[in-house]
Amino acid sequence: MTTAAASAEPTRIIKTGNRGLPNPLSEFSALLHTVRDAGLLRRRKRFYGLTFAVITTAMVAAWFGFALLNDTWYVLLIAGVLGVIFTQYAFMAHELAHRQVFESGKANDFGGRIMADLLVGISYSWWMTKHTRHHGNPNTVDRDPDIETDFIIFQEQKAQGLTGLSKFLAHKQGYLFFPVLLLEGINLHRHAFITVFSKGKVDKRALEIVLLAVRNIVYVSVIF
Repeated sequence: MTTAAASAEPTRIIKTGNRGLPNPLSEFSALLHTVRDAGLLRRRKRFYGLTFAVITTAMVAAWFGFALLNDTWYVLLIAGVLGVIFTQYAFMAHELAHRQVFESGKANDFGGRIMADLLVGISYSWWMTKHTRHHGNPNTVDRDPDIETDFIIFQEQKAQGLTGLSKFLAHKQGYLFFPVLLLEGINLHRHAFITVFSKGKVDKRALEIVLLAVRNIVYVSVIF
Protein backbone atom coordinates (compact mmCIF):
# COMPACT_ATOMS: atom_id res chain seq x y z
CA MET A 1 0.00 0.00 0.00
CA THR A 2 2.79 2.38 0.92
CA THR A 3 4.68 1.58 -2.28
CA ALA A 4 1.58 2.17 -4.37
CA ALA A 5 0.93 5.47 -2.63
CA ALA A 6 4.51 6.54 -3.14
CA SER A 7 4.40 5.66 -6.84
CA ALA A 8 1.24 7.71 -7.20
CA GLU A 9 3.05 10.84 -6.03
CA PRO A 10 4.21 12.94 -9.03
CA THR A 11 7.94 13.63 -9.23
CA ARG A 12 8.48 17.34 -9.01
CA ILE A 13 11.02 18.86 -11.38
CA ILE A 14 13.17 21.94 -11.05
CA LYS A 15 14.93 23.54 -13.98
CA THR A 16 18.71 23.70 -13.93
CA GLY A 17 19.89 25.36 -17.11
CA ASN A 18 18.43 23.38 -19.99
CA ARG A 19 17.99 20.19 -18.02
CA GLY A 20 15.16 19.18 -15.71
CA LEU A 21 16.48 17.47 -12.59
CA PRO A 22 14.47 15.96 -9.71
CA ASN A 23 14.42 18.19 -6.62
CA PRO A 24 15.61 16.04 -3.68
CA LEU A 25 13.77 18.23 -1.17
CA SER A 26 10.49 17.90 -3.05
CA GLU A 27 10.95 14.15 -3.37
CA PHE A 28 11.68 13.84 0.35
CA SER A 29 8.66 16.00 1.19
CA ALA A 30 6.43 13.78 -0.95
CA LEU A 31 7.86 10.66 0.69
CA LEU A 32 7.39 12.17 4.16
CA HIS A 33 3.73 12.90 3.42
CA THR A 34 3.26 9.32 2.21
CA VAL A 35 4.86 7.90 5.35
CA ARG A 36 2.77 10.13 7.61
CA ASP A 37 -0.45 9.34 5.76
CA ALA A 38 0.29 5.64 6.24
CA GLY A 39 0.51 6.25 10.00
CA LEU A 40 4.12 5.06 10.23
CA LEU A 41 5.15 8.08 12.32
CA ARG A 42 2.18 7.94 14.67
CA ARG A 43 3.20 7.63 18.31
CA ARG A 44 2.48 4.21 19.79
CA LYS A 45 1.96 5.09 23.45
CA ARG A 46 0.39 1.74 24.26
CA PHE A 47 3.34 -0.09 22.75
CA TYR A 48 5.86 1.89 24.79
CA GLY A 49 3.73 1.60 27.92
CA LEU A 50 3.52 -2.17 27.51
CA THR A 51 7.23 -2.40 26.71
CA PHE A 52 8.13 -0.42 29.83
CA ALA A 53 5.83 -2.59 31.96
CA VAL A 54 7.39 -5.81 30.63
CA ILE A 55 10.95 -4.56 31.11
CA THR A 56 10.23 -3.32 34.61
CA THR A 57 8.54 -6.59 35.57
CA ALA A 58 11.59 -8.44 34.33
CA MET A 59 13.81 -6.08 36.36
CA VAL A 60 11.85 -6.76 39.57
CA ALA A 61 11.98 -10.51 38.89
CA ALA A 62 15.73 -10.33 38.27
CA TRP A 63 16.36 -8.64 41.62
CA PHE A 64 14.20 -11.25 43.37
CA GLY A 65 16.31 -13.87 41.64
CA PHE A 66 19.43 -12.05 42.79
CA ALA A 67 18.23 -12.25 46.40
CA LEU A 68 17.31 -15.93 46.13
CA LEU A 69 20.57 -16.97 44.44
CA ASN A 70 22.80 -14.81 46.62
CA ASP A 71 26.05 -16.46 47.75
CA THR A 72 25.93 -18.91 44.82
CA TRP A 73 27.62 -18.88 41.43
CA TYR A 74 24.17 -18.92 39.82
CA VAL A 75 23.90 -15.23 40.59
CA LEU A 76 26.05 -14.68 37.49
CA LEU A 77 23.02 -15.70 35.44
CA ILE A 78 21.18 -12.75 36.93
CA ALA A 79 24.06 -10.48 35.92
CA GLY A 80 23.58 -11.53 32.30
CA VAL A 81 19.82 -10.96 32.53
CA LEU A 82 20.37 -7.49 34.03
CA GLY A 83 22.69 -6.64 31.15
CA VAL A 84 19.87 -7.37 28.69
CA ILE A 85 17.31 -5.44 30.77
CA PHE A 86 19.49 -2.34 31.14
CA THR A 87 20.05 -2.39 27.37
CA GLN A 88 16.28 -2.39 26.82
CA TYR A 89 15.95 0.64 29.11
CA ALA A 90 18.68 2.31 27.05
CA PHE A 91 16.65 1.64 23.89
CA MET A 92 13.66 3.26 25.58
CA ALA A 93 15.82 6.30 26.37
CA HIS A 94 16.78 6.39 22.68
CA GLU A 95 13.11 6.50 21.66
CA LEU A 96 12.41 9.24 24.20
CA ALA A 97 15.35 11.22 22.84
CA HIS A 98 13.77 10.97 19.39
CA ARG A 99 10.49 12.38 20.79
CA GLN A 100 8.68 9.17 19.86
CA VAL A 101 6.88 8.50 23.14
CA PHE A 102 5.22 11.73 24.35
CA GLU A 103 3.91 14.78 22.53
CA SER A 104 5.73 17.08 24.94
CA GLY A 105 9.45 17.57 24.45
CA LYS A 106 9.89 18.21 28.19
CA ALA A 107 8.14 14.96 29.03
CA ASN A 108 10.37 13.04 26.61
CA ASP A 109 13.51 14.63 28.06
CA PHE A 110 12.43 13.95 31.64
CA GLY A 111 11.64 10.33 30.85
CA GLY A 112 14.88 10.00 28.91
CA ARG A 113 16.93 11.24 31.86
CA ILE A 114 15.20 8.84 34.23
CA MET A 115 15.84 5.93 31.87
CA ALA A 116 19.39 6.87 30.96
CA ASP A 117 20.87 8.41 34.11
CA LEU A 118 18.91 6.81 36.94
CA LEU A 119 18.29 3.33 35.53
CA VAL A 120 21.11 2.65 33.05
CA GLY A 121 23.82 4.97 34.39
CA ILE A 122 24.66 6.87 31.21
CA SER A 123 24.42 10.61 30.61
CA TYR A 124 21.33 11.65 28.67
CA SER A 125 22.97 14.97 27.73
CA TRP A 126 26.06 13.18 26.41
CA TRP A 127 23.87 10.84 24.38
CA MET A 128 21.73 13.65 22.96
CA THR A 129 24.77 15.65 21.86
CA LYS A 130 26.51 12.66 20.31
CA HIS A 131 23.41 11.22 18.62
CA THR A 132 22.31 14.58 17.24
CA ARG A 133 25.73 15.03 15.62
CA HIS A 134 25.45 11.52 14.20
CA HIS A 135 22.07 12.18 12.59
CA GLY A 136 23.25 15.54 11.27
CA ASN A 137 26.34 14.01 9.63
CA PRO A 138 25.74 10.27 9.17
CA ASN A 139 28.89 8.40 8.14
CA THR A 140 30.71 11.66 7.38
CA VAL A 141 34.40 11.34 8.25
CA ASP A 142 35.56 13.68 11.04
CA ARG A 143 31.97 14.87 11.64
CA ASP A 144 30.02 11.77 12.64
CA PRO A 145 31.06 10.82 16.22
CA ASP A 146 29.87 7.24 15.69
CA ILE A 147 32.75 6.58 13.28
CA GLU A 148 35.43 8.49 15.15
CA THR A 149 38.59 6.52 15.83
CA ASP A 150 38.35 4.72 19.15
CA PHE A 151 39.02 1.04 19.75
CA ILE A 152 37.36 0.38 16.40
CA ILE A 153 38.99 2.11 13.42
CA PHE A 154 36.64 2.67 10.49
CA GLN A 155 38.97 4.24 7.91
CA GLU A 156 42.00 2.42 6.56
CA GLN A 157 44.07 5.61 6.52
CA LYS A 158 43.47 6.08 10.25
CA ALA A 159 45.13 2.72 10.89
CA GLN A 160 48.29 3.63 8.99
CA GLY A 161 51.29 4.54 11.10
CA LEU A 162 50.12 2.64 14.18
CA THR A 163 52.74 0.64 16.06
CA GLY A 164 52.93 -1.91 18.82
CA LEU A 165 49.75 -2.85 20.66
CA SER A 166 47.63 -0.27 18.80
CA LYS A 167 48.64 -1.80 15.47
CA PHE A 168 47.87 -5.32 16.70
CA LEU A 169 44.44 -4.33 18.03
CA ALA A 170 43.57 -2.46 14.82
CA HIS A 171 44.48 -5.44 12.64
CA LYS A 172 42.57 -7.90 14.86
CA GLN A 173 39.59 -5.67 15.70
CA GLY A 174 37.17 -7.89 13.79
CA TYR A 175 38.04 -10.87 16.00
CA LEU A 176 38.19 -8.79 19.18
CA PHE A 177 34.94 -6.88 18.61
CA PHE A 178 32.57 -9.11 20.58
CA PRO A 179 34.92 -9.80 23.55
CA VAL A 180 35.70 -6.09 23.89
CA LEU A 181 31.99 -5.25 23.54
CA LEU A 182 31.56 -6.78 27.01
CA LEU A 183 33.38 -3.71 28.36
CA GLU A 184 31.19 -1.17 26.57
CA GLY A 185 29.05 -0.68 29.67
CA ILE A 186 32.07 0.54 31.60
CA ASN A 187 32.95 2.85 28.71
CA LEU A 188 29.45 4.38 28.74
CA HIS A 189 29.62 4.96 32.51
CA ARG A 190 33.02 6.61 32.03
CA HIS A 191 31.66 8.95 29.35
CA ALA A 192 28.74 9.84 31.64
CA PHE A 193 30.92 11.07 34.49
CA ILE A 194 33.40 12.78 32.17
CA THR A 195 30.47 14.68 30.62
CA VAL A 196 28.71 15.83 33.80
CA PHE A 197 31.99 16.97 35.40
CA SER A 198 33.36 18.62 32.26
CA LYS A 199 33.76 22.38 31.82
CA GLY A 200 31.51 22.52 28.77
CA LYS A 201 27.78 23.26 28.82
CA VAL A 202 25.69 20.34 30.07
CA ASP A 203 21.90 20.61 30.12
CA LYS A 204 20.50 19.87 33.61
CA ARG A 205 24.02 19.13 34.89
CA ALA A 206 23.09 19.12 38.60
CA LEU A 207 20.14 16.79 38.01
CA GLU A 208 22.25 14.36 36.01
CA ILE A 209 24.98 14.32 38.68
CA VAL A 210 22.39 13.48 41.34
CA LEU A 211 20.72 10.79 39.24
CA LEU A 212 24.04 9.18 38.27
CA ALA A 213 25.28 9.28 41.86
CA VAL A 214 22.10 7.69 43.24
CA ARG A 215 22.09 5.02 40.56
CA ASN A 216 25.70 3.94 40.99
CA ILE A 217 25.79 4.16 44.80
CA VAL A 218 22.61 2.08 45.16
CA TYR A 219 23.71 -0.43 42.50
CA VAL A 220 27.14 -1.03 44.03
CA SER A 221 25.71 -1.10 47.57
CA VAL A 222 23.19 -3.81 46.66
CA ILE A 223 25.86 -5.93 45.00
CA PHE A 224 28.33 -5.75 47.87
